Amino acid sequence: MSHLRSLIFASCATFVPTVVHAQSVAYCQDLRHKVDSALWGADTSLARQYYAELIECPSSSIHDLRIAFELALVQQDSASATDLFQRCIIQGWTIQWLAEQTPGLRPPYKQSWIASMMDRYPTLLRDSFSVLDTALMGELDAMAKEDQEVRLEPACQNPDETRNDFCPAIQAVDSAHDLRLRAYILRNGLPDPHKLGLSVGSFHLLLLHLTYTRAGVGAWKFYQPILLKGVQEGTFPPGTYAMLFDVHQELVLGQPTLYGMIIRYDEQAGRPRIQPILDPKGVDQRRAAINLPPLSHWAREMDVLLPAGYP
Repeated sequence: MSHLRSLIFASCATFVPTVVHAQSVAYCQDLRHKVDSALWGADTSLARQYYAELIECPSSSIHDLRIAFELALVQQDSASATDLFQRCIIQGWTIQWLAEQTPGLRPPYKQSWIASMMDRYPTLLRDSFSVLDTALMGELDAMAKEDQEVRLEPACQNPDETRNDFCPAIQAVDSAHDLRLRAYILRNGLPDPHKLGLSVGSFHLLLLHLTYTRAGVGAWKFYQPILLKGVQEGTFPPGTYAMLFDVHQELVLGQPTLYGMIIRYDEQAGRPRIQPILDPKGVDQRRAAINLPPLSHWAREMDVLLPAGYP
């Protein structure tokens, strides 16, 4: 019972929303109350039934996925636990990236949770991933390692600029990685995130660096429609797509963002703030089109200030 009650208290916290559907926020909150009641009554089967609906709600969060995952563990449902754990990894990458990039941001998602789960349930979460594409995972991880190492080379450091993608060594590595990813995608389509395990972060990192470099104008024209199709088909996380889009929009094109995914610390306000958005009045409609919650909801959950001009 103590484990179940700890899940109740954890489920009361607010976390970053990941999925938007037609149900109302009130309906979703009602589901949370039903989950709490079921957990207090030690009825994990009923709680999981409610969670199956809750994780598809407008106010659904990665934290909801985490609780649903732990409930599946309580019932020793390895198949559901594996699927939910994978969803936590996929949805959590964007939040982890934001945490590393934005001073003062206090995101609720920490990569350490994944590591702790892997340590606590090694057999379930490693051996039961029978669908993992270990060859592709190894290649993506090796490419991501090379990507990071070349960007740390002394010859590629430029203390006067925030970007170092003009370094010839970085350009060479990015070009090679771009060709390899394009060849794979043209032959196989987007990698199935459920087959990548923790290597989904390596794939997203490579996409990020390929789309925000100056040479990334051509790369983004290739990847953007493919990633958008993945969002529409449920094979690519909308939050990651929006973040990649906005990074390219701001850093490469020098224009305001479309989805409000760029956050920087506002020294005057003393808090992180969402950066300027193109047509702020239309941002919620654009976000809804790719299954993201309204910007005001997301800003409240992330504890950041809204940009100027947002209604």
